[in-house]
Amino acid sequence: MKAVISIAMLLVSCSIFAQVKHDYNWALGHDSNLVDSTFGGTDINFNTNPISLSYVFRDMNIEQTNATMSDAEGNLIFYSNGCKIFNADHELMENGDNINPGEVHDIQCEDAYTVLQGMIALPAPGNDSLYYLFHQHLIYIPSPFDIQIDQLLCTKIDMTLNNGKGAVTLKNEPVINNILEYGQLTAVKHANGEDWWVLAPGDTSNLYYSIQVASDTITQPTVQEIGLPFNYYGGGSGQACFSPDGTKYARYNKIDQ
Repeated sequence: MKAVISIAMLLVSCSIFAQVKHDYNWALGHDSNLVDSTFGGTDINFNTNPISLSYVFRDMNIEQTNATMSDAEGNLIFYSNGCKIFNADHELMENGDNINPGEVHDIQCEDAYTVLQGMIALPAPGNDSLYYLFHQHLIYIPSPFDIQIDQLLCTKIDMTLNNGKGAVTLKNEPVINNILEYGQLTAVKHANGEDWWVLAPGDTSNLYYSIQVASDTITQPTVQEIGLPFNYYGGGSGQACFSPDGTKYARYNKIDQ
């Protein structure tokens, strides 16, 4: 029971947006089925009281890797499953295909990408039309077989294009070129109240990579060793999270809590 309570509290407190409604829509579920209309996508809308759930017909599976973005007023603008990006009309965004390209994409993206907490969408500081999508890139290791995160990539979306439906203007740009922990990607507001810090655990017990996202730049990663040892082989489980005020950071997996 204690483990369940701890996990629930961590999930509830993981909102990184304050005073705005960028996280007021969640896109979930499988792609739609023409035979059975009850099988398909689900959208959760936090703009209503009580919260509303609705069936959505779309050609996308959303499983372990996912990110949904709304504008500051809470209107859905795009979402992704780690393979492609759809706009608010549940259609492929211009240039929104082939996210995380490579062997794993070719195998998995008939369905969906499989990194828990492996993608995060952020509004660009100082610009209410530009958005960044940070996503972890998977590779297969053949002998002995293993799966690794070898990069953190960045994709940029401009919502002024296509009559407000948006388009991808920069895609799969590497921002970290090192082996990373599987998932547990998160972000927090910078102390200046405008920029973002994106934090990605590394492949050793207490190694962390951080990048600063400013209005027109993304910095080179800073590497820091801090905190208690953490088991890299956590089985791809767990979650990382900052507290709502940004002063505390916690992470867990099925081995370490």
